[in-house]
Amino acid sequence: HRVTGSGKGSFDLVMRGIRHLQDAGVEYNILSVIHEDNVTKPDELMAFYQEQQFPYIQFIPCMDFVSQKSGMPGRFRITPEQYGQFLCRTFDLWYNEGYPELPIRIFENMLLVFMHRQAELCVHSSCCPKMMVLETNGDAYPCDFFIDEEHRLGNIGQTDLESLLTSPVYDDFLRMKPQMNEACRTCEYLRFCNGGCPRNRNWLDVNDRTEVDYFCQSYKMFYSHAYKRMISLANRLKAEQMQEYRRMGHPLPGRNESCLCGSGKKFKSCCQSL
Repeated sequence: HRVTGSGKGSFDLVMRGIRHLQDAGVEYNILSVIHEDNVTKPDELMAFYQEQQFPYIQFIPCMDFVSQKSGMPGRFRITPEQYGQFLCRTFDLWYNEGYPELPIRIFENMLLVFMHRQAELCVHSSCCPKMMVLETNGDAYPCDFFIDEEHRLGNIGQTDLESLLTSPVYDDFLRMKPQMNEACRTCEYLRFCNGGCPRNRNWLDVNDRTEVDYFCQSYKMFYSHAYKRMISLANRLKAEQMQEYRRMGHPLPGRNESCLCGSGKKFKSCCQSL
């Protein structure tokens, strides 16, 4: 889909690169851009992933190139409804009667929450991770979605790392994600998405990062669709963890002691029945 400077497709080049990584034993992930040409083809995509047995897969909704420019509101190449339908169908195929085989990041992050863990995907985490993007000229930015002059932290060739990470610009950036829309704070699915990505919140007004995420409807469609099956899968995995715990000779907690799963609940009110 993505063409090179000569106008040729890049698929063969990408696959050749993957084979080199596999031959060398190098770990890699697959970032799949979901756009207007593949959002309606989840079955074909999942069949391809299954055939290739990719180790880790992440979906990235395609943003219009103009939206990447500073001062431009977010614009996407697919609608929230399209992406929601895509997620629901790929989840059906991923679930595999309760025994998933393909590691797909957005699905595993929802499962993590049911396992009383924190989502590790930054879009759905409770806060933006403290990371840094370095351009070839040494300019530093807090996120690859915010590479513009407003969010420039400095230059690694001129400023030490600690100063860049404690920059007031960085502090302002980290405060964006918690400042979510009131509709998000009262949403039943808040624990799964945590308000989404600040970059996706300015699709109406470029200066407003407190709108709901552009893909809010998509996530709600997916969470509702997957909810019961995710609970079932999480319970099976927690039961297997307890069996392994006992197999290693460790005693299970008492009825009134904290559950092993990390929920903070008493064992009798949580996983004892599993």
